Amino acid sequence: MASVIDLTLVFSDLIVAALNGLNWIPVIVLSVLIGVIQSQKTAYLIKAGLSTGLALIVNTLWPLAFGLTPVLPDPFAMETQIQTGLMFAAAFLIIRFLCVIKNTISLTPKKKAEV
Repeated sequence: MASVIDLTLVFSDLIVAALNGLNWIPVIVLSVLIGVIQSQKTAYLIKAGLSTGLALIVNTLWPLAFGLTPVLPDPFAMETQIQTGLMFAAAFLIIRFLCVIKNTISLTPKKKAEV
């Protein structure tokens, strides 16, 4: 029973560390751009994957803006996997929401067929 509690504490620490180290700005900006530019009703997962990949690249190169060396994330670290999953979920929800809003706004009343 003690090992289950220890495992739960380790996972909770990993989730807190992932949330503290996550940079939301690139994923939000890129998802909004992709959601506005690509407003087709299909391929939400592909768009979210593209947005997540670009956000990971931006997060990797972000320290270069301050004159530091780029930080490459470890793909096998649990914290990085949690961050990637959260960014993917956020990107998917933002893109889906923007496509729904854009399609709702573009609705026009259909003209009745003349007989």
